[in-house]
This record gives sequence, structure tokens and C-alpha cells, in this order.
Amino acid sequence: MLKRRLHLYFVNSLMMILLLSSCDLLKPAVTGELVPIDLKQEYNVYAGDSCVVSWNIPNATKVYINSNDYKNTDAIKIFPKDTTVITLDAINNENRKLFPIKINVIERNLPIQTGKENLKNNIDQISLDFSEYMSGIKPANIKEPISNIKIMSFDLDGNTLKVNFLPLDKFGNFADGMNFNESELAAQFIDESIQIPLKVNSIKKYHTNQNYHLYFLIENSAVVQSRENMIGQLRNSLLYYDQNDKVSLFLNNNELQELIANANPEYASMSINVSDFEPKKLNSYANGLFSVIQKIKDNSAKYPNEIPIIVTINYSGDNSSITYSLTDISEIARIASIPIYSIGIGLDTKTYQLQPLSNSTGARSYMMVSLEDNSLTKALNEIYFSNKFGYQAEFSLLSSLQNIQNIPLQVSYHNGEKLIEDKIGFYTKEPNIYTPFQILALFNLSNTQVQSEYLPKIGELADLLIDNPDMQIELLGYSNYEYLTEDEDIELAGNRAIEIKNQLVNFGVKPDQIITKSKGNSNPIYYLPKSEWQIAVNRRVEMKWLDPAYEPFELSAQIAESESEAMKYVNEWEKAGYRAYYDRLINKDQDPKYKVKIWGFSTQREAENVQKVLSFKYQNINFVLE
Repeated sequence: MLKRRLHLYFVNSLMMILLLSSCDLLKPAVTGELVPIDLKQEYNVYAGDSCVVSWNIPNATKVYINSNDYKNTDAIKIFPKDTTVITLDAINNENRKLFPIKINVIERNLPIQTGKENLKNNIDQISLDFSEYMSGIKPANIKEPISNIKIMSFDLDGNTLKVNFLPLDKFGNFADGMNFNESELAAQFIDESIQIPLKVNSIKKYHTNQNYHLYFLIENSAVVQSRENMIGQLRNSLLYYDQNDKVSLFLNNNELQELIANANPEYASMSINVSDFEPKKLNSYANGLFSVIQKIKDNSAKYPNEIPIIVTINYSGDNSSITYSLTDISEIARIASIPIYSIGIGLDTKTYQLQPLSNSTGARSYMMVSLEDNSLTKALNEIYFSNKFGYQAEFSLLSSLQNIQNIPLQVSYHNGEKLIEDKIGFYTKEPNIYTPFQILALFNLSNTQVQSEYLPKIGELADLLIDNPDMQIELLGYSNYEYLTEDEDIELAGNRAIEIKNQLVNFGVKPDQIITKSKGNSNPIYYLPKSEWQIAVNRRVEMKWLDPAYEPFELSAQIAESESEAMKYVNEWEKAGYRAYYDRLINKDQDPKYKVKIWGFSTQREAENVQKVLSFKYQNINFVLE
């Protein structure tokens, strides 16, 4: 029997080697029409200055300019002496197309337009395409009814609530010059069991000329997909911003990388290069946000008149922050009055993390399944526009919000035909944002060696444990069907946890502060992994705090077919007095589903007692202790 298993193992290994060695032959030919996403065909530049020519042609295998091959980049810097026309030559396995690009060299005593003015004029024009995002501006003399009202930001000062909102028509046009009747606009804090009306004090249009500094935190973990499209849409949005504002841009995975610091938006747009984005590792979202806030504090001393805004672009959730939690970040941002707008892209985004973080700082959160129809550019423009222009309504609270931690804020408006409304989460204090796991390291196939890129994270944890000698952690090792037998996988997973423990001890942590446990192939994050990074995430070591203050025990409850259904279950559990969240999983039929979990139990005994009570009360639900 053993000889047969070994024979199968070597045959499978040989087949895998042959498959990998022939993968280049199996790659499909790149075909299709060569259509640029981001290509400007005329530039204006002062005599003696340089010009950055950029492009984004997704299905081009090679790009040439003046017979030079630029397939590994998407921008070049040119120093033209005179007005000239260069030709961009894009090819793939099926097509070839030439794009002429004119560079006008203008003497300094003549006015020059950078192209940003043209783009801004286009956005200022009326949009005629259906859009859920702000896409244009409608003059007051055009009588198109408002079909959407968006709460963009809000702030409670004493007994006065200020709400900034955008009224939009069905084409996404901002309704300029509206005269709101106070009887047409209403707001209330509303839940199924609570209804707190607000009194309208005033409604006015606002337009600020203050300088803003936008701090972009972009996830650069292994989860990130279609980064070229994301970068192109980010570039387009930056070209719309006022050149007196500033942009700083950070990439974040296990570590934070500052890519652009204190730049004007046009320079920032031209400075972003696809080659700077190499998605890998995990996502220390809370730690990255803390570093960005520290950067804001440093800049506030130098530039006291700038208004900081954080915008995050996320593909997953926090899975490896050690020192700080998203709850900590919410508290810090609220004290510093820094709004954190979040944009989640794809099905791996953790809605239960992004929405409370943004809403608790008085900002809007966006969720996108994909980046079709330039949705990222539109959302970024909408965020920027709403901080410069919009309408502000002031409301007075008619009753106290004491003993209420969070409640939906609803603003409604009657457009003459029907009632339209928008809701956003309102928090009287920072929310308790759940992080389902803290991953310390990922591992190569059938390997227990800790890669050097994870040592800083392990060292960070070691410092915490050394400074808090009474705290204990549990290290959970996982595998992903890497051997022929379950016992071998359990041993492999356990050895991974032991190896992390050894690293922590080498840093100076006391061995009795660390408990190791093997979970083998159980509880994979991806049940049917479809890519290498999903398989890698299953080969991991997680950490859990055993200090009761961290309440590490939880119960799984319903399995929902859709995200909206999962959110409904979460709301029901929270109304019943429990803390809940949901997580995405893939079951055997490969359709995404969502597992609802009840969390916040300090001990296993406490969780087991609640499990008994709930199992008796809800006999149709299978509650599992995790």
C-alpha cells in the first residue's frame, strides 16, 4: 500500500512538472481590438520642459515609440525641442494599430493649457448616460427631476447635525442652483424599534476654495486583481482635481510604501506606473491607516491650512494587523476629525469592516463588484466634488441619542413625483469592528520555513508580548491538502505553528506565552481556491489572543445565499443584543455564500452556554463553536 502511494505521489509530481514546464505553450494568444483606456493624443509643454507621455492599452503585447520597445512600462518622459508628432505603435497576436501623439512646444510668454482644464470642462458638462454616480452638472434652468440623493459626509456638533449631500438626476448630474423648501427635505434616525425625527434648521448650497490634501491608501496584497484598470481610472480622476490641492499615495500590504508625497494632482497622475504595483503578501489595513494618520499629523504642522481626507481602495479586509485594530483607527480618526472614505472592489471585500470604519468617521463607503463603466473614476470624482461643492442641511435633534451606539441616519426628499431617500450608518462612538483572523505568515507548498518578508510582522508581535508578559496567544497552523494523508497535513500545519513560536522565542518572548495548535486542512479561507494566492492563503499560521479582554470565541450561525441576506441576518442578531458579522465562503457548487457569525465571547464556556441557549431557541439553525 505504501509503495502504491509513493508511486502515485511521484507520478503526480512528474505530471505537475510537465504541466508547469509547458504552461508557456498553453498560454492563449492575445487578440482583440487595440482600444486604449487612457491615452491623450495631444500635449502642451513649455520650451525647455519635459513631457510625460502615458498610455494604457490592456490587450497590447508590445508597445513601440520611435522603434523603441516599451512593453514593460506605460509611460515615458520626452524632452522635445520643437513641436513634434510621435507615433505609438501597439501590437498583439492579431492586430496592430498606430496612435499619433502631438507635442506642442510653446514659448513661455504664451498661455498654456495642460489638458486638465479640458477634462474639467467635460465633467462640468451635462451627462446624458444613466449613472448612479455624480457624472456632470445640470444648470438650474434645466428641469430634470432629482432621482437620487446621496449623503456624502456628516458631523454632529452638540445638538446640531450637519449633513452634506448631493442631489442627482438619473444621469448623475448634480442639480446646481436648487432652492430647497424645508418642508421637502426630512431626516431622522430610524430603526425598526427606534425613530428619532430631526428638525430642519436650514438648507444651503456650499462651495469652498479651501485646499485639500487627499491621502490615498491602496491595497497591494496578493488579492488585488486588474490593477492596470484600477490605476488608469485613478489617474483619470486625479487629472480632474484642482492643482492647488495635494495628493499623497501609499501602497499597503504587510508593510506601507509611500509612493507619492505632497504632489499636485496632475504630477501624481503622471507619476503612477504599473510597475510600482506588485501585489503580494497580506493586508495590514489598520497598521497602514495608523501610519497614514501619523503622516497627516506631521504635515499639519507644516501645512496648517490643508484639510486632510483619507481615501482607501480595498480588495479584501484587514487580515494581518497586529499593533492596531480598525476600532483603534476609528477612534483616532474621530478625535482628529479625519474622514476615511473607503472603496471596496470585488467579492473579497469585507463590508462589515469598511462600512463602519467610514461611517463612524462621517464619510461614505462604496462597494463595487467590478470596475466596469469607469466606476472607480466616478466614485473618486464624487468624493472629491462633494468636499468642494454640494448642499448642507442643518438639523436639530429632538431627543437624546444616549444609550444608542449606532443607528441608521435617513435623509429623504420628495421630488414632486415620489419620495427618494438615502441611509448611512451613524455612530455615537467608535464601533467595535471585527477582524476574523490575524495571519502571521503564509508558506510555500509542503514547507515550514518562515519567509523573510514576514519576520518584521513577527518581530512586531514579539515586542507586544515582551512588553506585556501576562498576555498569551494561540498559534493556529493550517495546510491545504499538501500530502497524501490527513495525518501528514496535520503534522505539517502543526510544525508551521511551532516554527512561528520558535521565531518569537528567538526574539525574546517567553515560551509559556505561546500555545500552538494544528488545524490541518480544516477551516480553509477558500474552500475551492481558483488561483495560487488563494491556495497560499490557506497555507497559513493565524494568531489569536487568549487574553479574555480580546473575546476570541465565536459561533457560526446561518449560511446566506447573498450579501444582502447576510446583512439582514447580522442586523437581526444585533437587534437581539448580540454582536455579529458575516464572511464570504465558497462551497462545493462554487457559488459564493456568506457565513453569519456571532462573536464577542471571552471564554469557551461562555460561548458554549450561549450556544445551548440559542440552539434551544432557534432549532432550525446549526450553531457551531469556532
